[in-house]
Amino acid sequence: MVWTGIQKSNQMTDENVTLRDELQRLQNECLVRDRQFNALRRTSLAAMQSSNMEELTERVLDIAVRVVHADAGSIFLHNPGSRKLVFAAVVGDASGPLTGTGIPEDRGIAGHVFQTGLPILDDNLRMRSDFDPDTDNRTGFQTRSTITIPLCAPGGRPVGVLQVLNGQAPFTQRDLSVLEVLCTHAALGIERIRLAAQSRDAQIGHRVGEIAHDIKNLMTPIESGALTAQSLVLGLMHDLNALIESDNPPCRKQLDAAIHNAKDAAGWILEDVVTSAERVRRRTEYIAGMVKGRLPEPILEADSILGIIQQVQKTLGRYAKSRGIDLYCHVDASTYPVSHDKDQMYDALYNLVNNALQATPDGGTVSITACNSIHNPSMVEISITDTGHGMTEETRSKLFTDEVISTKHGGTGLGTSIVGRVVREHHGNVSVKSRLGRGSVFTVQLPAYNVAHGKTIAA
Repeated sequence: MVWTGIQKSNQMTDENVTLRDELQRLQNECLVRDRQFNALRRTSLAAMQSSNMEELTERVLDIAVRVVHADAGSIFLHNPGSRKLVFAAVVGDASGPLTGTGIPEDRGIAGHVFQTGLPILDDNLRMRSDFDPDTDNRTGFQTRSTITIPLCAPGGRPVGVLQVLNGQAPFTQRDLSVLEVLCTHAALGIERIRLAAQSRDAQIGHRVGEIAHDIKNLMTPIESGALTAQSLVLGLMHDLNALIESDNPPCRKQLDAAIHNAKDAAGWILEDVVTSAERVRRRTEYIAGMVKGRLPEPILEADSILGIIQQVQKTLGRYAKSRGIDLYCHVDASTYPVSHDKDQMYDALYNLVNNALQATPDGGTVSITACNSIHNPSMVEISITDTGHGMTEETRSKLFTDEVISTKHGGTGLGTSIVGRVVREHHGNVSVKSRLGRGSVFTVQLPAYNVAHGKTIAA
């Protein structure tokens, strides 16, 4: 009986030890799983939040190396132009000499994985025929084992390769599974950043087109002013020569009148040339900023819109006069100031008025008016009305968008696209009413000063 009791006691002890070991194993398993889930969560956040490729690849690679306890690792991104896999991020002693360099897209284990789209887990790399020792020879690093996985979004083609090297313990299938999910998140993040870059480049390209259109408009007064000055000087010289060569004594009165007219004309011509040249200089600086990847925000100043309207009227007034078009403006004295970028608002109103003049036959009328909106007291309303040929509904519906249709010979349609962008950036809106053969009315509404900030407008 004693022996039986001892046997039962030993059996219970063995069972307790087994249970304790199993509990410890499960606990360790949970810790590993928790670490792996945390790594995947951090990778997902990196894929969504990283603002550039360098930041994303560095964060993802650091997570990958840590979660499988590897000594080193790298992320290759494929460059289709050079047909190479480029080291975008490297962790380990070889990070310095490798980052930014590349290997042929079909070379080594990374190339094999990129070409096939299939991962590789191997703890004895030097026995593989596709192992390329060149990188080890260049860096002095001794590669023993690897998990190499394609960076590939679901249903897509690989955009690169992730590789972890020399696990502190043998790599497992579980390590492979975790890294496969991690690589899927990373590939989605890479695609997101690339699409954002493409969208930004397209936006910059469109803005450059807009600015080229702006500069063409800004150069018009310079060109016309220079031609007018040339004609004026030649005419003045002719008149002076005629007076000097006359048989009669010099007519002081005629000479004084000619000089006075020349001075008067030269004044506004030079003012136009200098003002327009300054606008071109600022737009050139704008282009330089955009080429560097910056899209400048409007520089808002609280002021009456009257000054901008008068500048537009003055610049285009001589062209209107040459065609017998009556161009006049009126700004109601009670009109609230608006917060606006003076250069951008000039561009927008110039385009609208210039388009109105182009659409109006000789002898017609174009007016620019501004007042507080009757229907929305927090807005200032600017209207450009013409007696031109009007437009079709199809043309009207696409105005102020990237799909705008130009009805002018040689026109690009960028003018009204510029207007739409400028007004949107000023938190306003623009609309048009038009009837074929009757003309058009363009209406720009801008927030009155401080209304957008919730402050009361002084009466």
